[in-house]
Amino acid sequence: MTEDQGKSLDDAEATSGPEQSAIERARAARPVRRTEAAGSGVDEPQDDIYSGDPAEVPTARAARPRKRATSPSSATKGRTTRARPRSEASQRRTGPVEFSRQSAAELRKVIWPTGEQLRQYFIVVLIFVLFIITFVGLLDLFFGWGLLKLLGN
Repeated sequence: MTEDQGKSLDDAEATSGPEQSAIERARAARPVRRTEAAGSGVDEPQDDIYSGDPAEVPTARAARPRKRATSPSSATKGRTTRARPRSEASQRRTGPVEFSRQSAAELRKVIWPTGEQLRQYFIVVLIFVLFIITFVGLLDLFFGWGLLKLLGN
């Protein structure tokens, strides 16, 4: 067994040049395993998968089925929830007069645009609509011409 075959990927400081880059690529390609005990979602490298030779680095592994953790929330999945009890205020019907009062109160909260803002918004929307009309009209002309040429006339 030669000296290079006995090196592991963790002995990278002892190598240099092309060997170093091959070892770094192999280390970057290591499969990772989620630590379920920590629960932090951080992946840790697996050291027990290969012997250390960069030629033996696995490129892909078959996916293993994961065990699902059973939590209290997963036990209730798939079932419909009960209807929440309604309070007295939400069960009371609103009459037309109360509805008008509430509507007027909500309209007072609205920040209305000034005349200048309204004119600017109108111009922007008008230009956009004219652009879309022109674009769709040109597409219609192009596809109409293409169909006439394709189907002959």
